[in-house]
Amino acid sequence: MRGIIGTSRKKSLRNIAEAVGMPGAVPSFQQFISQSPWDWEGVAADLRQEVLRSRAPEVWVMDCLAVPKRGRLSVGVERQFVPRIGRTVNSQVGVGLFHVSRSGSLPVSWRLLLPRRWLGDQRLRALARVPPATARGR
Repeated sequence: MRGIIGTSRKKSLRNIAEAVGMPGAVPSFQQFISQSPWDWEGVAADLRQEVLRSRAPEVWVMDCLAVPKRGRLSVGVERQFVPRIGRTVNSQVGVGLFHVSRSGSLPVSWRLLLPRRWLGDQRLRALARVPPATARGR
């Protein structure tokens, strides 16, 4: 989390590793993020509880977010029109619930949406290690 918060640049594994003073740890970070069998939902639940304990929301916001990507191999990447930038790009699309207060906003729940091409291609999902039970579409 310190690496994600601590870099103002693109949130690549290299930039995150540099932000925490561990530039040689990129392969380890890659292993942890993409292949480790850790349960991220427990971490998300702890984050949600901490946010809710620390301050009351002024509003709740649910929003979609497109994350432009250079390649086509990241989970859920599809060439699609992104209204916020006004053009068609390779991107992932997620939806999140945000706790918003005067001091800022924090995501408390989120999901990556899989395009039809990803839902219909078991081989593609297997290559990206998408668990079969999590492949729900939009």
